[in-house]
Amino acid sequence: MRVSAALILSCAAGTYAWGEKAHQATGRIAQGFINKCAQKEVFGLIPENNSDIGIAATWADTVKFTPEFAFSFGLHFIDSHDNTPIDQGKTSCTVDLLRDCANGQCIVKAISNYTEQLDPENNFPLKQRQEAFKFLAHFFGDVTFQGETLAPAFPDPSKPRTTPFQLHGLWDFIIPETDMAVNFNGSIAGYADDLVKRLSVGGDLRKSRHSWTTCKEPYVTKSGKKISVCPLEYSTSANVINCDTVWSGFSVRPDGKGTEDDLGFSYNDRVAPLIRKQIAMAGYRF
Repeated sequence: MRVSAALILSCAAGTYAWGEKAHQATGRIAQGFINKCAQKEVFGLIPENNSDIGIAATWADTVKFTPEFAFSFGLHFIDSHDNTPIDQGKTSCTVDLLRDCANGQCIVKAISNYTEQLDPENNFPLKQRQEAFKFLAHFFGDVTFQGETLAPAFPDPSKPRTTPFQLHGLWDFIIPETDMAVNFNGSIAGYADDLVKRLSVGGDLRKSRHSWTTCKEPYVTKSGKKISVCPLEYSTSANVINCDTVWSGFSVRPDGKGTEDDLGFSYNDRVAPLIRKQIAMAGYRF
């Protein structure tokens, strides 16, 4: 029986850069794989909203704009310095912790730090553990898709990488929320419950879930717990998606400042199944 980040609590069991609805779906999936003992622990950490992990998973995106938690803004991603199709006419996707997180302010370090804070044997105050739980509920979603390095879909040559409409936005909320609207009548619960079913006995994702929670180097907390958490591995595998799928098949404009692709229905249909899988992965890991 594995011990996950969320359930580093006294109960060992079950499972955790998206938009709000995708994060809610991630949390609901995680909730579907915790046992009754762990649920009691969760209630102590997020007693509000009936201990709904889905709601808790959106907290970090809200508080990063407040003075108290402004420090957390840079913890939602790792700046992996990828090359996009419009950078040099070629792509490369790598994560180097020394290069990309030299100051320790990135999602990889954040997951490790908040895992330590969540561990009850490390004796952090309850308020700090509650915040750690909510940060982790969110960051386990963010780390499954490293979208902050994505170039604009229709870039303004005078403002590279700053146009409002970006591939990041497509993957973060437009495609998953369109999927929810078209295929699940706009229901986050319906979307998440379908993925829980696919992860469960008889589901097509059940065979994959073990590999999602297997770490080459499992994290060992200061209290000596070995848990199936490996944020650097998560980040590295997620970052590969940029090259393998996000930018795959793009045609660069003659001026080299953008793509000729319309990123319409054909692109949506191609990547939506992968986005579902990544959201399922995030929820099951937590």
